[in-house]
Amino acid sequence: MTLSPPQVSTDVQGLAAAIRCISHDLRTPIAAVQSYAELLQDEISGSLNEDQLEEVGTVLRQTRQLTRMTMNLSMLAQLDSGKFGVMPVPATLGGLMEPVRAESAAAFERKSVGLRFGEIPRALALVVDRPRMQHLLSNLLETVLILGTPGSQVTFDVEVMDEALEIAVDQSYRFTGAEDSQNIFTRFYQVETRKYGDSATTIGVNLEVVRAVAEAHEGHVAAEDHEGGTRFRIRIPRGTTQGDSQ
Repeated sequence: MTLSPPQVSTDVQGLAAAIRCISHDLRTPIAAVQSYAELLQDEISGSLNEDQLEEVGTVLRQTRQLTRMTMNLSMLAQLDSGKFGVMPVPATLGGLMEPVRAESAAAFERKSVGLRFGEIPRALALVVDRPRMQHLLSNLLETVLILGTPGSQVTFDVEVMDEALEIAVDQSYRFTGAEDSQNIFTRFYQVETRKYGDSATTIGVNLEVVRAVAEAHEGHVAAEDHEGGTRFRIRIPRGTTQGDSQ
């Protein structure tokens, strides 16, 4: 059966609303699991041995991953319903970066992928939607980690311009051409990762959210060939006052 345009529009809106409700409802049980795992990790109820601490650490990593996934779903639903926006507030680059940097460092170390940060002007003043910008950074670093192989290197550099901030993330994975460099920002784009032990991995969801957050800040994101690999380049205005409520 072929749906007429009004039916298609209604169907998409209904699906977006369902995804938004599901992602919202998942947050409470995920947060509960994370809270109890953190209590175990802090040994509030008693000491744990080394193996048990490692197992609790795995639970925490997976619940944080689930939290990121539900946030992605919520943002995609908002995009589909035309309700995606940002709420810019004053922030500093250091305040945005440090939590993401700390969490990412451990994940890169576990996979034996190098992560080098250039000089970060911590005190640099910005006007951005802080939670969404941190989610952008987390999604971007998670994506380059997915693409990375043990022993490879990722570099994260920041360039400050008069009215904008440019982030450049270089990694060794090379896409097959100009078409792929555009398609990677579409929702269901997958990369072949058999040599890493998987068949294929979807990175399009992460990167579609990265692009949406950047563009909501009147910024820009691109992927380009760079020294045998790929450079992700994100440019964000340093000060933005235009934004819609979430």
